[in-house]
Amino acid sequence: MGLRWFRLLEGLEFGAFDHLMRLRPSEKPDKRLLIVAITKQDIDQLGNEYPISDQTLLTTLQTLNAHQPRVIGIDLYREQATGTGWTELTQYLKQNSNQNSNQSDRIIPICVHPYGNHPESGIAPPPGLPALQTGFADATIDPDGVVRRHLLALDPPNHSPCSASYSLSAQLVRHYLKAVGISLKFPTLNQWQFGSTRFNVLESRSGFYQQPALIRGHQILLNYRMYNSLSDIADQVSLTDVLNHQVDSALIQDRIVLIGVTDPTVKDDFSTPYGSKLRGLIFHAQMVSQLLSAVEDHRFLLRFWAFWIEIGWIWLWSVTGGVVIYWIRTPLRRVLATGVLMILLWGISLGFMVIGGVVVPLVPTLLAIVLAGGVLITLKIDPQSHPQ
Repeated sequence: MGLRWFRLLEGLEFGAFDHLMRLRPSEKPDKRLLIVAITKQDIDQLGNEYPISDQTLLTTLQTLNAHQPRVIGIDLYREQATGTGWTELTQYLKQNSNQNSNQSDRIIPICVHPYGNHPESGIAPPPGLPALQTGFADATIDPDGVVRRHLLALDPPNHSPCSASYSLSAQLVRHYLKAVGISLKFPTLNQWQFGSTRFNVLESRSGFYQQPALIRGHQILLNYRMYNSLSDIADQVSLTDVLNHQVDSALIQDRIVLIGVTDPTVKDDFSTPYGSKLRGLIFHAQMVSQLLSAVEDHRFLLRFWAFWIEIGWIWLWSVTGGVVIYWIRTPLRRVLATGVLMILLWGISLGFMVIGGVVVPLVPTLLAIVLAGGVLITLKIDPQSHPQ
């Protein structure tokens, strides 16, 4: 645990976590979502229109709204005019923020908070919208470049052009559930609650996150949903399909619709524990699905044990490893017994993650088993040498 405190096990623990994540069974796509992908073919058919114009975006939103989605998330930056239709688009978005409108808060655009000491890196939302009708698109990336955490909320930095306190995923889920009478509550400073579902946000030095600066705002571990691939999170249609009215109304009505770019020539990729890259649009869909599934399907959220439970777990296995080594005399059998214990621990750790979403301290426990046996062998403690 001392090695872990000083982050000397961080890389090994990241690797062990990713390994267990990839071994979990697949899950079916989430039918509460629809992804409207702006593909390379869409851009080509629009005459290389990229970013897509305000008029094209407005037409897309109007077409989708005609089929009554529950809420629409726009994973596109619109801090300033793009092509034609800027005035009409901003007016339309403001109409959707009117509490007396039948389409109140149905559309959630994104913004981005400044990164580190770079205030110019922030991106504002479309003008004139209240903070509760926008969601930030900031991501929490681990030191090795992989996204394993889900940022739910944070206090906007000073002078941020983005005033949103909630992430895009949290905003979409909050509005989606509001339609069925489920509101967001905060039982404690470190707990979120939707209906009867409660979950704890990560605290400083949680699990293998021993760098307090990483745990800013309200975060949880990201429980990816994998089918054939991470991109198979939900039904997908193209922008052209929407503009040509070729999308079945049943794929839109009462769903969360996410609009964004999947053209591979546009850089917007995130590394995942599965060893693959994920488009930003799909990344947001994964986070939305995680929250919705936890509330409506009671799908578990990944979590760490409390510190004292981890200490007890590691102590128990180190004692077990020591006892096994103590009673076995031959070196070969000792090695085999230690190997069996390590395989057993690996299997139990996978079981905890699959069944209950518990992330067991696998690497520290494995080291404790090896060190316990190593100390006994080094000291040449042998039960047969003790006087009767």
